[in-house]
Amino acid sequence: MSPRQSARAPRSMERIENNETGKHGWYGYGVENGKPTRMEFLQPTPRAEAAARRACVAWVKANPIVTLKGVIRIEQPEKNSLGWQGRVNAYGEHTSKFFSDKKAGGSARAWLLCAKWVRREHQRLGKPVIEHAQVFTVARSSTGIVGVFRQASNGRLGIRIYVEQKAASRMLPEGTTLDQAARARQKWYKQATKEIASA
Repeated sequence: MSPRQSARAPRSMERIENNETGKHGWYGYGVENGKPTRMEFLQPTPRAEAAARRACVAWVKANPIVTLKGVIRIEQPEKNSLGWQGRVNAYGEHTSKFFSDKKAGGSARAWLLCAKWVRREHQRLGKPVIEHAQVFTVARSSTGIVGVFRQASNGRLGIRIYVEQKAASRMLPEGTTLDQAARARQKWYKQATKEIASA
């Protein structure tokens, strides 16, 4: 049986409970300034748990986990293989590394190690990190298509892409259908990434 693969994100918050050291609070996982990050929010007293959690939630919302090309979720319980696979292909060279949930201490920690490794490999090979799209279970826009939105004032469709950790958007002509918008976004994204690769 082949392993199940997906690009879904791990849980972005993790409870800290260490009675030996007295450390309690929350870990937040996300991408800050383009870098996969784990932030620590400690509670100095038991009553401060709610405040620590609120601070963690706010940070996670401001620095959401994103999909990075080459960071893939692997789930194969029958082979005890649960974790994140890092894969980078550039200029004829292929590198791959698996990060186990169990060894890392959880899915979020394994994701963090994997994402950092992928970024280092991209830098080593001189390949830009192209895709930087936020992870959604459903599209946030009313169109139901990720990257395609409708302007509230006049109903026109627009498209948005994420390239090299930056967002860009453009409006489409009146009368554009959703299918046409989706194809236009795909074409624009391919053109943008091609220009980066050839720069």
